Amino acid sequence: FQKPEPVRPWKGIYDATKNDKKCPQDAIFQGAFIVGSEDCLYLNVYTPTLAKNSSKLLPVLLWFHGGGFQFGSGIHMLFAFGSFDKFDPAFFMDEEIVVVSPNYRLGALGFLTTEDDVIPANLGHRDQLLALKWVQDNIELFGGDPKDIVIAGESSGSASVCYHLLSDVPEINAVTGAIMISGTCIAPWAFVTNATENAFDVGKKLGSDYSSDHNSASLLRLFQSVSTEDFLHAAEMIYRPIKTDLGSLRGKWAPTYAEDFSPAEPMTDVINQGKFHKVPLLFGFNSEECLSPLYLQLLPQIYRKAIVWDRDPSKMIENTLNVRDRRKAGEDMKAIYTNSSFLKDIAALVKYCTDDQFTLPVGRHAESASKYGVPVYMYQMAYHFVPHFTPGIEGAGHAEDMFLYWDTFLTKLLKLIFPKFDLVSRRMVRLLSNFVKHKKPIVEKDELFQNLEWPEFDSKHLQYMRIDAKLEVRSDIRNYSSKRVVWDKHVQKPTTIY
Repeated sequence: FQKPEPVRPWKGIYDATKNDKKCPQDAIFQGAFIVGSEDCLYLNVYTPTLAKNSSKLLPVLLWFHGGGFQFGSGIHMLFAFGSFDKFDPAFFMDEEIVVVSPNYRLGALGFLTTEDDVIPANLGHRDQLLALKWVQDNIELFGGDPKDIVIAGESSGSASVCYHLLSDVPEINAVTGAIMISGTCIAPWAFVTNATENAFDVGKKLGSDYSSDHNSASLLRLFQSVSTEDFLHAAEMIYRPIKTDLGSLRGKWAPTYAEDFSPAEPMTDVINQGKFHKVPLLFGFNSEECLSPLYLQLLPQIYRKAIVWDRDPSKMIENTLNVRDRRKAGEDMKAIYTNSSFLKDIAALVKYCTDDQFTLPVGRHAESASKYGVPVYMYQMAYHFVPHFTPGIEGAGHAEDMFLYWDTFLTKLLKLIFPKFDLVSRRMVRLLSNFVKHKKPIVEKDELFQNLEWPEFDSKHLQYMRIDAKLEVRSDIRNYSSKRVVWDKHVQKPTTIY
């Protein structure tokens, strides 16, 4: 429950050829037990084969894994039925970049806070920041350029990138670009407002109540006196990660404001005012983000949500949005997606959820950043291979794209099954690598990209690249402009999220 510290020097040679470490986390569908260990703050460095006497330093991709701030590691991604699939950046090694993927503390161990100096806020993000500092200090020894680091992530890892760009810590000055895939810090799931209350609720579950006098020191002593398993089970009792809307793995353990680390004002205002580290940005999102590898397990909750939203459209509106008439706002938004009920049109519900949780906040962030002369690029991943079993739903679900650019056991199988998978995979690896090296996804005419040019994204044209078996430059992501008009009509300032 304390800020991370740099590793102490060791004697002799450290064997860094193997790493299977995960930070403690719930195994979800694998039973009521915890996987991982608190001995988990490791990072993984991948370097292409270097010429013996080469003095050339390669650009660095520093990757923060996703997993809803609750799951995963620098080498593990969460997949169907709560299983973990190992991933590594073998494909990127052909593109002449260095890749670093750190672990960071997750769940209550990473994001529970008393919002004071006793249990500081956003410990998981502080772990990431120390990893960035490690890269600056050491990556030259691995062939990487400490002055050319692109930070990147997917889902909660992408939201983490956003948080770092809004901080003013000195380490951020080494960052020369940022890639944000399926997330931003102004998404509804990337922020909590009642962090202290949540912390003391865990204390109550462990049998002690310090909430009346908010005795943070006593609470910390209690937490440190119990086992990791007992603490996490208590934290789990006030947050069940699968009891969520449409597969968005969210709950009480997410970042919050931290005076010494993140802005003290609404992040939407910070971005709109240009108070961020101005580097080239690449945003990506999947066409059906509210579908995920957990989709089949979540179908009953999806149908329950449809019934609730049909009965009361005000429930469609996030609590953290400052809206005067929530029911009218819900009715206006629902009318964009269907003239029927959500129960009869589940595809419309999934599309609304995708926009509400991902497309709109990502679009807002990209639009605001582009106004400050920052090169901004946007893509939509539409290629998919996971069956959805729901009429009217097409396109890639949340995290489905991960198998395209990371090398996993499943990736090898998918290349054999789907004829176009390898083509789309090579495109994704190349465009991400191009951005790391050149700060733009397409540098010159390339047959792999159908000799297309990739225009910058701005608030006037809203241009983006739609990635499927065929590439296509389009405008106005998922009719973003019309949905933005509805939100601007109903949402009042200040508001924490988009």
